Amino acid sequence: MRETNYYKKWEHEIGCQRMLFLFFALMALSFFSVRILNAAIIDPAPSGKGSLPARLFSNGTVCLVDPDKPSFCRTRLLKLPQTVKKAHSATFYGVFDVDSDGSPEVFVDYWSPIHRKGGDNVVLLVYKKILGKYSQYLRLKAPSLGYNPGAWFFTEPPHPKAVFMTRSGGSSGSGLFYLNLKTKSLDLISGPIILEGHPEFLDMNGDGIAEIFLPGRGRDRTSKPGAAILRWNDQGYQMWWPNWTGTPNVIYATAVDVDGDQKKEVVAVLEPEGLDIDRNGDGKTASLRELAVWKVTTEGMVLLSRSNLPDAKFLSEPTIGRVPPFHPHIELKYIRRVRCAVQGNKMACGEDK
Repeated sequence: MRETNYYKKWEHEIGCQRMLFLFFALMALSFFSVRILNAAIIDPAPSGKGSLPARLFSNGTVCLVDPDKPSFCRTRLLKLPQTVKKAHSATFYGVFDVDSDGSPEVFVDYWSPIHRKGGDNVVLLVYKKILGKYSQYLRLKAPSLGYNPGAWFFTEPPHPKAVFMTRSGGSSGSGLFYLNLKTKSLDLISGPIILEGHPEFLDMNGDGIAEIFLPGRGRDRTSKPGAAILRWNDQGYQMWWPNWTGTPNVIYATAVDVDGDQKKEVVAVLEPEGLDIDRNGDGKTASLRELAVWKVTTEGMVLLSRSNLPDAKFLSEPTIGRVPPFHPHIELKYIRRVRCAVQGNKMACGEDK
């Protein structure tokens, strides 16, 4: 009788252990499945503008490739770690020789909001060839409020440059970061400006060094100025335009060839004073908005012309139409359409009736 009870107790314990084993096995399988489902789907082609022809293969190997045969590895560089491949979001920016040492670096970033510590950060990884083998050279964090990846590589004097983007403000706005190899850091160069869309890299003064045009999100006044142009000053990027402080605020701007000389001018909508919502619930400004055009000369950004815009009651969120060469007029598309004609250094604006 005692022997029978002993075997029953033993069978019960074995059954409980099996159930515990199956429970933990299912938990582990579930966790693994979640990790697989949440793993980043990384585009194999480089997303960074200016990258060398390269490809990220499904096993994590990064290769230089021939543009005509991108599916074949020409030169194997490295294999990415599991941390990147299993991240919530990740981007392969590409391959570029940013330090001009003859061996290109590999650029990847990832974002894992579930496992973040000490804030929401995007991690940029830079792999460099050291003593004949690629290894992690930099691991830098960009303060962020989400993930909106972008990268631009360009070769120009005095040295090559790399600029990166991620979400850093508002519901959709982004910030721009310069990879500073001297300090081994990501320097925020967009400052208080919240980008909406991508920056433009334009050599506006013809010196061989691109200025950075930042399309600000001026429509809801969450960034002042609403747009800006950055210029390289041998130490880093600094704001070149607007070249004044205080009002008027730039609430929208674009770079476009107004006078047909094949060079882009800057066209901006200015707001001398902010909205007084309590007094002007219909959207009027305290004083009239203006449209202004700046031309790039050897002396810098020179104001070409400015003109008052019609009553802001009818002018809600402006966009500026692209002006074809040799058609010196500007269309601002509001609730009603406004046309501005430019003749020499004079400009006049009026609403379509």
